[in-house]
Amino acid sequence: MEFAIFSDDFFETEESEQKEQTAPESSWTAHRSEPGWFHEVCERACESDVSFSMKHLRANHLYFTGSYTEAVCAFTELVKLMRTGNHQREVAEGLARSLLKLGDTKLSLEAATQLAIKIHSMNTDMWLKIAECYSQISRIDPYAVPFTLSKTKDATWFAAASLLRVEIILKSLVGRESGGALKKKRNQKLQNRVHPVVASLPPIFISKAHEALCRDVFNLEFQTQDESEFVDLGSSKLDKTGENEESVVTITSERQEDWFEKQWFSFSDSIQDVYCVPQVNMCDA
Repeated sequence: MEFAIFSDDFFETEESEQKEQTAPESSWTAHRSEPGWFHEVCERACESDVSFSMKHLRANHLYFTGSYTEAVCAFTELVKLMRTGNHQREVAEGLARSLLKLGDTKLSLEAATQLAIKIHSMNTDMWLKIAECYSQISRIDPYAVPFTLSKTKDATWFAAASLLRVEIILKSLVGRESGGALKKKRNQKLQNRVHPVVASLPPIFISKAHEALCRDVFNLEFQTQDESEFVDLGSSKLDKTGENEESVVTITSERQEDWFEKQWFSFSDSIQDVYCVPQVNMCDA
């Protein structure tokens, strides 16, 4: 049997023809939302009725329209509302960028380190931004060769360590990058930019910093599939006791002051004189 000889009209029923001939009783008009409609909703509705996503939209809109002071308040409120890590990076970046626009580099850096790096410790872009923030505090060029490193511990040490962390992560990804040729090309370009800076650092600094900053990368790199167990973070069986307390960080809390430097850059306390030996290229050794 040749099915192609039948016309499409052959399969239409009388009922469908009658529906087509019947005119609609009322016309339908699509709802048109004005730009920034969520501002009015947030102001008019009760606090409990406004969703997290709507408040996030409002905070982003405030940033992109140049209302940075209001954006800081909005993002700070979102930090207190976060119960999971789903939006931590977006909120952390929004808060850090808003503070940076207001010229408050110290609070901007604190927001980035306390929130973003906690869940993205292997993200090279995050570490680059932190290096640039520390460099702005010290008013130096983070990509200058040789790198301007102070004799005593200060923000230049933390900027240099952040760049070294970038190189460590990039080296650990060689041969196992995901994302195709473009990702490999991007990583290689970044490696070529960071390596000369790291190579210009004093060898005692490189040695101490490398030992401290590569530990978690080393553990992740050599962790086998049998040693790790998949954990479904969305499962109701997962113990989430204290999840809100761990994920919510108060940016201005005195208790959290300098925790980032103590966690990542504690190696600097063991360096008495950063220029105690002549500078040589130890990265190729």
